Amino acid sequence: MSYVVIEGTTIRFLTTTPFTSFNGTVVTPDVVTFTYEVQGQNPVTFTWTNPSGDPTSTIVNTATGTFYANIPTTGKAGVWTWQWAGHPSSGLDTTATTVVVEGSITVSPSSVG
Repeated sequence: MSYVVIEGTTIRFLTTTPFTSFNGTVVTPDVVTFTYEVQGQNPVTFTWTNPSGDPTSTIVNTATGTFYANIPTTGKAGVWTWQWAGHPSSGLDTTATTVVVEGSITVSPSSVG
């Protein structure tokens, strides 16, 4: 499934599948990252750390194992690739969670102007 949005909107990226341990239990990893890359540009990564959160407030933890990030698209037309990943950090998370969801989206240039 592919999506096209108009440049200038804000996209809400959701972890539509929660992070789970190998035995299937829904968990919140110690460290969660959201990374996106617009074609031809450097990747942008935000990091959420349990329990302090994301210092930029971009990643929001909504419930155990689920997160979202709102990303503005102004000046960022092109094909985007993105992913949510969980990373063990402090030793509290022994689940070895990894990428939970990834995808791509096209941001079409605005016709305003």
